[in-house]
Amino acid sequence: MHRTNLRRACAALAAAAALTGVAACDSGGGAAEGKAKASQSSTGGSRQDKGSDGSGQSSSSGSKVSLAALQRVESRTEQANSSKVTGSMVMGTTSMTMDGALDWSHQLTGNLTMQQKGGALEKLGGDGKMLARYTPDAMYVNMGPSFAEKAQGKHWLKYDYDDLAAYAGASGDVMKDQLQHNNPTQSVRMLLASGDVKKVGSEKIGSDDTTHYTGTIDVADFTEKSSRTLSKEQLDAFKKQLEQSGVTTERIDVWVNGDDLLVKKIEAADTPQGKMKVTCFYTDYGTQVDVQVPQSSDTIDFKKLVNQQAG
Repeated sequence: MHRTNLRRACAALAAAAALTGVAACDSGGGAAEGKAKASQSSTGGSRQDKGSDGSGQSSSSGSKVSLAALQRVESRTEQANSSKVTGSMVMGTTSMTMDGALDWSHQLTGNLTMQQKGGALEKLGGDGKMLARYTPDAMYVNMGPSFAEKAQGKHWLKYDYDDLAAYAGASGDVMKDQLQHNNPTQSVRMLLASGDVKKVGSEKIGSDDTTHYTGTIDVADFTEKSSRTLSKEQLDAFKKQLEQSGVTTERIDVWVNGDDLLVKKIEAADTPQGKMKVTCFYTDYGTQVDVQVPQSSDTIDFKKLVNQQAG
């Protein structure tokens, strides 16, 4: 594969793995929704009626929303520190399902198993299945024996976040920031920051009675407000990139249970690659997450792999 094409394929694969990891998802739809069951977090707490405290606001349409209720969800989900995650991502002709667990007690870490159809994995010679491990400084992706045959027998592709940011430009800087500092409460923060949050109603997710909220966010504006490490120059470059690509807004839907814990979320947007939809389910809050860094003898660096390819 030509060096430029390989670099783009590797960067695209990293973006997919990063997106799903940040979103913390797996197979969506009716089957996953039927099996999703949010457990109580280790933080405990009694059930509370969403929107009962009267500190809400009204949007142009939809029910009056208690922002304090969403603030409780943000706080309690943050304090839970970890969860199991399942869900799916569709972007244009590429689809992916995932299953695993994430820990956000410090910087984001976790393990995910992914199954992809179409997209960058096929270009890199993978067989559709990936294992991803997220550490504070790097992401590791195992694409199986088919890829190993083309990568000196090594199964794991390492993406150092600094190298990933350098190759992906402005979006890479944002990706690095998100990978290191994000957690499932990001979707709730998005709604709180949107100024357009609506209460849709009550729905059953698995065995949980949940409240459904929705809203639309300005992606660049929220990225600026939520970033912990990005400079003004990086944020300006990202905003310009968004404007050029036509991706400026994103719709967020969240479902929360009576323990003020996030049960499900959907993020949707129009992208240059087609419509994007990420569906996520969160269960077993407080679960133990043990991330093992792959052996260096079975790992090839993303940057090294690209530089080794002949033109």
